Amino acid sequence: MGERSRHSKASDSEAALEDMMSTECEEFLEQVKHHFDYLFHPYDFVVVGQNEPNTDRCLLVLQAGECRIRLIHNRGDIELYLGTREAPVSWADSIDDTRQWFYLKEVVRFLQADGNVDLEDLLRPVPFMSNEQKLAERSGELRPFIGQVCELFRRDVFEHRRAEFEQFQQEVSAEVRRQLDERQRKQLQRYRGPAAHS
Repeated sequence: MGERSRHSKASDSEAALEDMMSTECEEFLEQVKHHFDYLFHPYDFVVVGQNEPNTDRCLLVLQAGECRIRLIHNRGDIELYLGTREAPVSWADSIDDTRQWFYLKEVVRFLQADGNVDLEDLLRPVPFMSNEQKLAERSGELRPFIGQVCELFRRDVFEHRRAEFEQFQQEVSAEVRRQLDERQRKQLQRYRGPAAHS
């Protein structure tokens, strides 16, 4: 087989892979439009960024006013992040070492002022779900809070509340660590048996 023929086949394979990824990301966009229809009307979110070419993941950034939402489809997982209009339209979470994108669940926990942590729930295996099911679940998690989310991520509001948000996150993280340490201590006691208690 000649060099030209091998190069042609490699180019054909790359083009086919790019088309497949492109199609997959277009399908992801359509699924997002379906499951998050309330973002487009009445909240008037628009697509401000999409997947970079030649990647095996899908990235979608939506914006309405000063609020941005980033959805990522990555190896069968669906991630949803929230941020201000300064949040980068890219895979990066930070700009100049300052975090700009925040997980949906941590934002909702902050909005609810819910610092309670259920370690067993965090450690429970995640059941298999299709992409459609994952998108429906994320949509259901966001829908009741979208108005509060948009308000929180207005630049003036978030600048004012950022320190409070970060302090809340540190407290939740400390509680998770405390519970993990306690769980490990109890497991070690069980492993060592009754002699360890004396």
